[in-house]
Amino acid sequence: TIKLDDEVLISQHAWEMQGSRMFVELGKKIQLEKLLRGLIIQSGNDASKALAEHLAGSEPAFAEIMNGEAKRLGMKDTNFANATGLSDPNHYSSAADLATLAHAIIKDSSKYYPIYSEKEFTFNNIKQANRNALLFSDPSVDGLKTGFTDAAGYCMTTSSKRGAMRLISVIMG
Repeated sequence: TIKLDDEVLISQHAWEMQGSRMFVELGKKIQLEKLLRGLIIQSGNDASKALAEHLAGSEPAFAEIMNGEAKRLGMKDTNFANATGLSDPNHYSSAADLATLAHAIIKDSSKYYPIYSEKEFTFNNIKQANRNALLFSDPSVDGLKTGFTDAAGYCMTTSSKRGAMRLISVIMG
């Protein structure tokens, strides 16, 4: 069982991550809750790698857990090769599968889902804004995730709720 106040030791692997970062410090212990914010709000690859290592022992082991969860959810066109979403020939998904995943996150992770709507957080005295620009322009938008790689281009999975109606949209490339 994981708890938000659990502490995660930052390894060399996490500290060396490229791309978007929340700027974790090598050898420091960071609360799981802060790493979740760094992953969700800042898209921190360093946070993603640290969480994967903490939860599964290694990033490949975490990818296997993610693939098991994808299968359980009925995601037929997805294979995870890493925890960051960075380009890998064995890392892929479809818009339909990402919508399925978004629905599961909203439904099954109500305790953590509000983090997706936070517009910013501060870590190591660095204010980091959420990369989902729709959070700043439409009050009905309450999450989810953006991403970019050279191979995939700009991608976004967004959720919006007005009254009892919720819409999930996925844009890839």
